[in-house]
Amino acid sequence: MKPLRAVDVIHAVGVAGRAVSAALDSRSARITSDMLNSAGSVAAEWYVEALWHYLSKRSLLQGVSAIDVEFEQPAALADRQVFFSLPRPEADDLVMGFHVLRLPTGAKSKVPVPVARIRIHRARHRRLAAGAPDPPHHPYGIEIRARHLNHAKQVSWHTMVAMMMDVARRGAQFADTAAQERFDATRLYVVPGFSFTPLADAAAQSNLFVYPEFSLEKPWATGRTSTSARVTIWAVAYEDPWPLASSLVTVVRTSLVAGARRPVDERGTTGQKASRRPLQR
Repeated sequence: MKPLRAVDVIHAVGVAGRAVSAALDSRSARITSDMLNSAGSVAAEWYVEALWHYLSKRSLLQGVSAIDVEFEQPAALADRQVFFSLPRPEADDLVMGFHVLRLPTGAKSKVPVPVARIRIHRARHRRLAAGAPDPPHHPYGIEIRARHLNHAKQVSWHTMVAMMMDVARRGAQFADTAAQERFDATRLYVVPGFSFTPLADAAAQSNLFVYPEFSLEKPWATGRTSTSARVTIWAVAYEDPWPLASSLVTVVRTSLVAGARRPVDERGTTGQKASRRPLQR
């Protein structure tokens, strides 16, 4: 047996250290039915709330200016568990990746399959891209109850992202007048990604409501399969409303084509360069 060289020992210790660090910096959660959206996949709000819990426990929320969420594959109940890596606090921009384990055709062992990725931007101040907006005047919203609060007794990111996803998809659908002229029972509007900028907190109090404001960043264009929308979440109790969060959301028009969900234009046709990646609803 050849004697170990110092460089070999250093290399082995470094590999072991990285393996231990990776194990300590990862977590898993069992997928349950209450985590799913109407399409049967893990909902966007669950991913964002998992991030909030991590940041809150480490007192890192104060430095978060915005997050970007990108979906790779829908995570379903059949996947049983979702795994996620924890961001490293010393990094300038934090990243939290989520994956499931699946068995490829003909393989003997499961491999990681990415399902979502959140990039966290850090800055001293949170702000909107444009000037301070005027609050909308309409009665649509929800009264805040215990289920809408996080552990800090404030309106949760989970509540705001769930509202944002519903409003963005439905608002984009209502604005898509060209496609609505053609009936398609399989047409769905899905979100492959969005940005989320927390602007303020809303602590639990009586008569507290949150409500959304929707606007298209750009109108639906002929031949295009997607658009972008802005959703601002407002809070109001007894005094003037204040904005809680703002999201820029990409919304894709999809339909079933040859048995698979694909992006389609207003005529229901898919372009040659259309993404073949499954989309998050």
